[in-house]
Amino acid sequence: MSQAEPIKNDLLASALDIADMGIGIIPLWWPNGGICACPKGAECSSPAKHPMTTNGLKDGTTDPKVITRWWDRWPNANVGLITGGEIDVIDVDGAIPTYQQLVKDVGIPEHVAMVVTGRGDGGMHVYCSPGGNKTIPSGKHGLPDKIEMKGAGAYVVCPPSRHISGGTYTYIVPITGQIHGDVPLHKWLADMDAEPAPVVPLRPSMNEAMPLASTNVDAYRDAVIRAATDAVLLAGEGGRWTALATVAIPKICRGIAGGLIEQSIGIYALESAAGQAGLHRDEINRISSLVNIMLSQGINEPIYPPVDTNAATDSWLLSLPKDEAGALPEEYMEAAKTERTTWWPIELGPVLRGEVTEKPPEYLTLTDGKPLFYAGKVNGIIGESESGKTWIALHAVAQTLAANGTVLYMDFEDTAAGIVSRLKSLGVDKFDGLTYMSPDEGFGTMAKLDLSETLTTHQPDLVILDGFNAAMNVLGLDINSNNDATTFAQLLLKPVAATGVCLIYVDHVPKSKDARGKGGIGAQAKRAMTTGCTVGVQVLDPFGRGSVGRLALSVDKDRSGHVRGYCSDAKNLGTMVLNSDKTSGNIEVQFFAFDAGAIKNATSNSHRDAILEVLGTHPKGLNQGEIVVLLRAAGHTISSDLQAPTFQGLAFDQMIVRNNNLWQLNTGELGADDDD
Repeated sequence: MSQAEPIKNDLLASALDIADMGIGIIPLWWPNGGICACPKGAECSSPAKHPMTTNGLKDGTTDPKVITRWWDRWPNANVGLITGGEIDVIDVDGAIPTYQQLVKDVGIPEHVAMVVTGRGDGGMHVYCSPGGNKTIPSGKHGLPDKIEMKGAGAYVVCPPSRHISGGTYTYIVPITGQIHGDVPLHKWLADMDAEPAPVVPLRPSMNEAMPLASTNVDAYRDAVIRAATDAVLLAGEGGRWTALATVAIPKICRGIAGGLIEQSIGIYALESAAGQAGLHRDEINRISSLVNIMLSQGINEPIYPPVDTNAATDSWLLSLPKDEAGALPEEYMEAAKTERTTWWPIELGPVLRGEVTEKPPEYLTLTDGKPLFYAGKVNGIIGESESGKTWIALHAVAQTLAANGTVLYMDFEDTAAGIVSRLKSLGVDKFDGLTYMSPDEGFGTMAKLDLSETLTTHQPDLVILDGFNAAMNVLGLDINSNNDATTFAQLLLKPVAATGVCLIYVDHVPKSKDARGKGGIGAQAKRAMTTGCTVGVQVLDPFGRGSVGRLALSVDKDRSGHVRGYCSDAKNLGTMVLNSDKTSGNIEVQFFAFDAGAIKNATSNSHRDAILEVLGTHPKGLNQGEIVVLLRAAGHTISSDLQAPTFQGLAFDQMIVRNNNLWQLNTGELGADDDD
């Protein structure tokens, strides 16, 4: 941003200044009327201090575009400074006199800034550089109560953020690039450690005296540290964690066990090397615990300071016992296992023991009580344009909201007003559980963060993606490309479904029946990416406000087979009827299941004439369930045990024929059978 256009938001300006120093930034919730502005409000356990983004510190960035977008969206957000890199922070939580005593005893740690926290009772932050230390809680390693070392995996609130008490975080020593103090931070921490320094033997022999270590051994300590860290820094891609876990950490632990290396310095060196090598923050954060585990298991070959402190370090290193990765403690090796990718075999024990099972469908329950769509999977509704696909999806939304569930509606084809209006006509009067979005831009970093935050904040049970092809177009993908369809599924569909939600997409099929295959229009990979159930929709009677519409439902895909099991012919589900009241506009939804078996196995034609009469008034055909309803409405008695009219065979002198899941009078103009 040019000087002619100064940044008006002081919080944003501060965040950008800090990010420009290479320090990660994260937006934090802010105080609002004495309580946290987050959804928990007065119940928040960390008011005006916790991250707003879904992944917390992992979302931290120095990218000015991302930071600007954050504060454009949340202009009041407090500024979080991520520690453990360029800067670590001594957090003095209302204990300034205690800190002053530490300074007298140990010295002034080198620092680049000091901040008062705004709490009004002695809160202070000391920004120390270089950082990279581990986080040390108060009461550990010599730190007194209410003084904490914020290092790797931590953050602090920085100026000019507002404290929940109403005060403002303020610099008392601003960041200018000048380093103040007289003791490097790592030495200040080590000197303050309350544990007395152990007596260090110069030799492993039990028969010789064990004098104190010479003060002239730093060169040998540094040589061991270099040998350990070089193993990580020089390891190739894919081998850095192995080098860290099997070479670097064991070597440092040998030096710690022998009294050559102070544990805090060893951990600092390992974490710094891991960071320089490009290991992820989660991996770096494991180092300290792995060091403790290895030391607790006992070290077979400690590295002691040399007797001859004038010996060449290279020759001394070569004289040391070699590292034996195969001899590392079993507990340590188990703890140091690499976080595997999805290409690593999955443990089948829980599945074989029945602890993990495949769930039946749970969403969009039909009138007969049978649900169609699976949680944790990608499901679909497909049909021609204006075939009622969205009405079926909205029926699932209405059911979920009525059950006090939560829904995310990702709309690529309609508007918020249109969707809400339709839901109201379906009887929805409470919208607390509905979250609506209408994306019209690519799926970049900020879009991913927004969606991730939405899923985390609202925790939907059901997600509707209305407009499969439109969504692919928004992301710049070709609907006819199998590669692009797979990319779309891997980028959006599968990650959303993996959160455990029931994801239902709405997709088109070609208008021409001759051009139709399985699945929606475009690439066949779209169908392959469907892991749950896809329901096909065919219009029998068009639906409009104040009229009755009829939709034939069939199973296009059902990987688990539960839904096909509902169908007497493993394909045809039946007919959904949408009845719109002309006066109120309210819509009643009914479903009539198709039962081929009841028709094929019937032995009587006692209702023959009535059936012919009913079909004569419905030239597009009726399924068996609809025929039953109409016959009863006309006063015919239908046997309660059959719950259906009875037929003699499949047709009466060819006057009745079956077309897909419908029964029609044979006029000689019936369409081709759509069956598989």
